Amino acid sequence: NEETKLLLKLMLDKLTSEGKIRERENTWIHTSHQVELDDETRNLIQKVDNYLKSIGNTSADFDEIDQHLPRQISDKKLQQILAFLLDEGKIHFIQMCYLHDDFLQKSKKLTVEYLKQNSEGITVAQLRDMISSNRATALLVLDWLDNAGVTLRKGNFRFLTKKFLEKME
Repeated sequence: NEETKLLLKLMLDKLTSEGKIRERENTWIHTSHQVELDDETRNLIQKVDNYLKSIGNTSADFDEIDQHLPRQISDKKLQQILAFLLDEGKIHFIQMCYLHDDFLQKSKKLTVEYLKQNSEGITVAQLRDMISSNRATALLVLDWLDNAGVTLRKGNFRFLTKKFLEKME
């Protein structure tokens, strides 16, 4: 009933504000909760991370990652591995593709440096050439930068947002 829901919400809010629990994916977990990984899973996580690093300036979808692994693992296990890497901030999932954070951070740095010196903005083609990639990956990078509040699209050009420029000062 409504009273029970309200009471539960108040209790969860209190425990959250006290730092005892945190919300995660439509549930709550104790703040000290740590995921424990077995050696095989840790090894697979490292392989996926290394693979996404090794492809550098491009992206990979689920099937490409799955095909790269030396032996077949279940889709569920690979999803868990990718979720772990996403939670750790090592990879990003953009438009059904995975990109390594190292590549995105390097691309962000190049884009910001370029836009600081070129007030006319940057196009997809210019970014593609700067990051030595293809158009599809350049679009993914720009989508990530737009969603992160770094850039703003106006027509065919991207510009640094006022909010991002203010943070840089």
